[in-house]
Amino acid sequence: MARVMAIVAAVCMLAASAFGATTIYWDNEFGTRDFATAENWDADSVNPADENFFIGMSSSDSPILSTSFTGRQLAIGVGAAGELTVTAGDSTFGAIWTGGVSGDTSVGNLTMTGGVLSSDSYLTMGSFGNSLVSLSGSSEVYANRAVVGNNTANATLYMKDNAVLDINVVNANNQAYRRDFTVGSTSGVGRVILEGAGTSIRAYDDITLKANSTFEFRLDGSLGVGASIATGDLITLSGAIEASFLDEVVPGTYTVLSTSATYAGAIVDNTSGGLISPQMIDAGWSYEIVTTENSTELQLTMVPEPMTLVLLGLGGVLGLRRRK
Repeated sequence: MARVMAIVAAVCMLAASAFGATTIYWDNEFGTRDFATAENWDADSVNPADENFFIGMSSSDSPILSTSFTGRQLAIGVGAAGELTVTAGDSTFGAIWTGGVSGDTSVGNLTMTGGVLSSDSYLTMGSFGNSLVSLSGSSEVYANRAVVGNNTANATLYMKDNAVLDINVVNANNQAYRRDFTVGSTSGVGRVILEGAGTSIRAYDDITLKANSTFEFRLDGSLGVGASIATGDLITLSGAIEASFLDEVVPGTYTVLSTSATYAGAIVDNTSGGLISPQMIDAGWSYEIVTTENSTELQLTMVPEPMTLVLLGLGGVLGLRRRK
């Protein structure tokens, strides 16, 4: 424990120097797990406007944020694995990191089952350490810029139950032009999973899927619609697109990515072998980038092969519900 605290202290000192603010870290000393309780932080006092909040505890000692809160920076996974659960409230921070800062490779996980979380700067899901960010329960996240799987991290963003990620925040320096979303990096691996109808990611500027990363869509075929990512500008795809059904397989066409003609948006396929795998093609999937008067869309179409139709008729639906 002493070693972990020493590592945390060293990282916090570095972060304080970099960010020009006091850094406090979570110790759950009061034992309530309440993020807003001052005694649960090492300084036993909280001055949100001037402090960075660093979390290096997980499981039964990890914090729960259930009220509205405002702070400077928030880092989850510092010196040791860290977790934060958000259940309610409308909270705002500057930059938000999961999975370490300043070269720290500690794991950092964020779970939201409700509420609103905003950043007027970077939202980095998987900074240097691995990370799982799970959004459900109609939770909402807003940011100026966002990345999944930065630097050396392996990170997953999993969204369901009408959760929304909106990258359209103008920050204090009026950096409106930085409203973009990136999945993966040169060494980092990102995966974005969108499950069910109403779950979406909106970015005002570019969306970029790196070559080693993935968008996965888990479609609600019974409603005839699926999760979607939409943006007002360029979508560049160098990674993989995967799709599956939550329940029954419903043949048809599903729009999963779209841009707006208002901003001369486009979808660019930068892959050498196509966006979907041979296994998806064998299962009856195909894709097309379609330009209409109002938008450009990536459409996934499921037309089962004859043998698949036989299996469906025999109730062999489970054979199609493969997920990567």
